[in-house]
Amino acid sequence: MTNLVSNKRSQQPATLIIRLLTPLTIAQDCHGLDPEVHCLCYNAKGILIKESKQCLSLCAQYAPNAELYVLLALEDVFVSSVAIKSKKSAQLLKAAPFMLEEALATGIEDQHFALSKSDVDDIHPVVVLSKKKMQACLDLLQHHQLQASLVTVDLFLLPFVYSECSVLIDYNARALVRTGRSEGFCCSLAELNALLSDVLESLSLQPETIHYACLDTALDEVMLDPETLGVRPEPLSSDALFMHLPVLKGNVPNLLQGDYLVSRNLTYKQSKWRYPISCLLLWLLLLSCSLQHQYRQLHETNEQAEANIKQLLAQYIEQPVQHLSAEQQLQDYLASRSKTADARRGFIDLLFSMMPQLIGHDSDRSTAVEIKQIIYRHGQLQIFISATDDELIEQLSHRLKSTAAQVEIDQLSIIDGISSARIQLYE
Repeated sequence: MTNLVSNKRSQQPATLIIRLLTPLTIAQDCHGLDPEVHCLCYNAKGILIKESKQCLSLCAQYAPNAELYVLLALEDVFVSSVAIKSKKSAQLLKAAPFMLEEALATGIEDQHFALSKSDVDDIHPVVVLSKKKMQACLDLLQHHQLQASLVTVDLFLLPFVYSECSVLIDYNARALVRTGRSEGFCCSLAELNALLSDVLESLSLQPETIHYACLDTALDEVMLDPETLGVRPEPLSSDALFMHLPVLKGNVPNLLQGDYLVSRNLTYKQSKWRYPISCLLLWLLLLSCSLQHQYRQLHETNEQAEANIKQLLAQYIEQPVQHLSAEQQLQDYLASRSKTADARRGFIDLLFSMMPQLIGHDSDRSTAVEIKQIIYRHGQLQIFISATDDELIEQLSHRLKSTAAQVEIDQLSIIDGISSARIQLYE
């Protein structure tokens, strides 16, 4: 089962290369355009799993799960190189238009320039495409729901090896020739031998070998003329030709730069962090809304509390102090009220202050003092007591006078052997 899943994944395209076989059409409406293209599908390991010629609209079935490279026909693009010692991309892009201005048929303001930095020397490949055709390319891809991460020219489809030359005999008797790192041309098959011979003679170093591949089965028997060229042609299979093309992205100029950089960054390739990050952002948004609601409620409560404090101040404080807050004035007022209240002890405090002496700790009820009546009037506490022995009242009198300053015992009397008295305690 594991091997079956592994084999299925290995057959899923990870990289899709679409090569336009005809020049771009500049039109206001691209809805009716569905050109034939050369489609190459690669798995995650960079192995070619499918090659076909089909309509552009059929390529959308691979796009959601594959990184897309688009190769434009060389007829649309000017390819050259500039020798600049700088390694900064911004400086290279600023200098390239002026260095190539004389080689271009139209003004540089109407052209879009793309450049890739060379890690080998100071000679950097440059591709130039008119802005109108660049926009036509993006409109065509958008119409067919395709989003590319690389747009370049089909010349870089052919391999380049020092002292060698590559030729691709394409569909419809079209020949694509690469003679250098950023040099090449395209022509009809009938003109190939003559044009290639002239180009080889103009090169400072003539290549030793010409590798060629033929994609059109109707032209499978076509051979380059070694006598005319003076160079040995060697056939190259299409599998060998397209074997390592996924490495194009880091080695060739990408037209999706400069003003078109946004189109390059927008990709359909799903990120594994997309959904967790989306959930996190949604949670943060909900948390923010909840905190704002709580803050609004606390703010309203605070405003109501301030209004209540001001109302209390207006009722109890005749002359508010301007430099003090309402809260501080209310706290000062409550503190002053508590001090005034503490000055008068009250009935409960007076009663508790003498209760231990009245009740005592003796469990014998015959020797205890009995409380007959308690009266509290105008800050004076009166307690009427009785006991079986007058000595108990005398002892109680001594204890109370030793613990309380403002205490009196009077109305002492003895009736039927029961002693009674009145205890008076003042605040």
